[in-house]
This record gives sequence, C-alpha cells and structure tokens, in this order.
Amino acid sequence: MASLRIVLLAAALLGGAAATHATAHAEVVDRVAAVVNDEAITALELEMRLRLTLLSSRLPDKPDIRQRVLPQTLRKLVDERLQLQEATRLKIAVSTEEITKAIAAIESQNRMPAGGLEKVLSEANIPLSTVERQAKAELSWRKVVRQTMMSRVKVGDDEVQARIEMLRANLGRPEYLAAEIMLAVDDPESEADVRRLADRILAQLREGVPFQILARQFSQSASAAGGGDLDWLPENSLSADVAETLGSMRPGTVAGPLRTEEGYQILLLRDRRIAGQASSTEGAVALAQAIVPMGEDRAAARKQAEEIAATVKSCADFDALAKTRGLPQSGRIGTIELADLADGLRAIIAGLDILEPSPPIEDANGFRVLMVCGRTGGAVQNAGLPSHEEIQDQLVQERLELMARRYLRELRRSAFVEVRL
Repeated sequence: MASLRIVLLAAALLGGAAATHATAHAEVVDRVAAVVNDEAITALELEMRLRLTLLSSRLPDKPDIRQRVLPQTLRKLVDERLQLQEATRLKIAVSTEEITKAIAAIESQNRMPAGGLEKVLSEANIPLSTVERQAKAELSWRKVVRQTMMSRVKVGDDEVQARIEMLRANLGRPEYLAAEIMLAVDDPESEADVRRLADRILAQLREGVPFQILARQFSQSASAAGGGDLDWLPENSLSADVAETLGSMRPGTVAGPLRTEEGYQILLLRDRRIAGQASSTEGAVALAQAIVPMGEDRAAARKQAEEIAATVKSCADFDALAKTRGLPQSGRIGTIELADLADGLRAIIAGLDILEPSPPIEDANGFRVLMVCGRTGGAVQNAGLPSHEEIQDQLVQERLELMARRYLRELRRSAFVEVRL
C-alpha cells in the first residue's frame, strides 16, 4: 500500500475557511486526491472532510494546521473507502433510514435540534453529504465485522473463568472508566507528523473541545465511532505505562500522548472507582459557581475566569462575586445529584476535592468556574462480580475489535492506493 505521508499540498487545499463552496468546487472538482483500488477520492471530497475536521475540532483554518491534519484526514477517507468497498463486495447495504438515525444521534449528542447539524454545516460551506458518507462507512463496517466474524468468535468457559479470576484479584484495587484517541504511525517517516498532530489534539482538548468529537474525527481505533469510549478497565489488565498514567489523573482530565506499538494514544479519564465499591460519580454535591459571560472578547472572558479560579478560597467567595465583579449568576446553587449532570461536567466535579475550584469550563453561557462545597451519598455497593454471560459478551466484543483491526490492516495491505497530491 502506498504511504499516506503527504509531501506536497495542492494550492486548492490550502485556502482558508472564507472560500465559498462554489469557489472550492470550481478549483478542485476535476482533481483526484487519491485512488483506492479502482475508485477515486476527489480533492473536493477531501477538502470538505478537512473543513469538517477543522470545524468539529475547533482548530484554526490555517495552512500549517492543514498541513498537520491532512494526512490523518486522508488516511481516514482511504480506510472508509476500503470499508465501503468490502461492504459492496459482500452485498451489505446501509439504508437511508439508518443514516438518518445516525445523523439524529449526532445532533442529540451535541444537543442540537432536528436539522441543526445541517444548518451548522451549511454556515461553514460543508454539505451534509460529508457527514452522511462518514456515517455510512461506519455503519457498513459494523455490519461487515459482525456478519463475517461473529460466527468465528469462540469464547470458552475457561476464558470466562480466567477473566473472573482476574476481576476477583482486582477487587479493592482501582478501575478506570476511560476513553482514547489512537493515531497510527504507518512508517518511521510519518512519526514526527503524527506526534505533532497528537500534541495539537491534546492542546485542543485542554482548551475545552469535546473529546468525543476529536475521537470521532481523528482516532483510528474501533472505539472512534463511539467517541473513543472504553469500558471499565481493571488496573491489573493494563500495561504499566497506561496504569501509571490513569492512576495519576483526575476524572475529567486528559493525558498523553503515550507511544504504543501502533502509534500515539491520548487518554481521557471519565471516572475511577475501587473495584467492588461505588463510583465516585454517585451521590450529591453542594455547588457554588461563577459565570463570566463570553461577550465579544473570548480571551478576556477566559482570563477573568482564570483569575477567579486562582483567587477563590471558599464558597462564600462565590457569593461575593455577584457584587464585586458584576456577575449576577455567581454564588451557591444548592445541592445537585451527580447522576443528573451531563457526563463531562459530572466527571469534572467528581474529580474535585471539597473547596477546590475547577478550571474554567467553556459552555454556551460563557466560562464557568465551579467549587464543591460538600458531598453526600455514594455508599459502597455490592462487591459482586459480573455474571458469566456479561463477561462472555465482553470477551466477544474485545475479540471482535481485535479481529476488525486485523481485517482492516489486511485490506490496506492488499489494496492499491495511489496518492496524487
């Protein structure tokens, strides 16, 4: 398979976001970015996916950023084309209704009204078909994997019992609810480019870009379709590097990139618990908050929120902010069940010590700083292990994911891929 390292970018693909769709179409409609077996990926298709990647990840549309993001974007398109070709070969189809449901799920995850995604894309001169093609590839590949491999996955009682013993040995030790973004390194020449992209993604995550959006656009793991989410990971099932990294993190934080056999991995810790005990996201918290409106100067609003986070020492300090800084939505907001909070916010609050201010959190209202005034609930649960059937299903899913990675790797190796940029 041809290397996907890009050594030269066509001028048409280096334009800024201000270029109209019509202009982009006129410039690149007849160009071919890559050939995958006997099918072309047009430069226009690559341009639209690149815009989608920059939009969803909130990366600035600048030539140097495009230079770093383009190889991963093109690789993603090549993989999707291989997946769709394999689905066609096996006579596996995805209906319009299934794609519509997938779009609706994206809107729901991003708290958009019906039709909201198309509106956002239109404002960025990106056709909805760009997302529809991506959804079709994900749905098709899922069907391919289950149809061709499910019957080949065999999990014996001895394997289930071994997993039970591993989980039993981990009782009283940490478990981590994590998510990942995996960036593959195909050859030594691409190492530096992939590392720079990983660093850039990590920086975007720390600035507040949702993890699941970046995972969906960049990650090359099977978990990408689910926003990078992984199941609860027992400490004794992890490599030393991953266990050490997760063990040093607070819920709601990210870390990496870690160099693995496949490439670079970025981790998000959603929650932690002691095996057999309650999750740290159970119970209720008494909260105080400060909200700095965004206004027209985002940088100034963030700076003010950072100053608040650095100076508040108690929940009473938040009450005073309404008068001293003219922030009427600031102060104590009462007791809230953690289970009622959105996942990202719940994870951040679960990781805070009492009277510890959060870093500024960007949302639709501006920048929010939170402090936990007190905690209640979160009692220890039954320390029982998963059932035989639950563990068997988990092992089947793990086996399917491993086989799917090998399947796609073989498709890449046997494919004719020519990059024409």
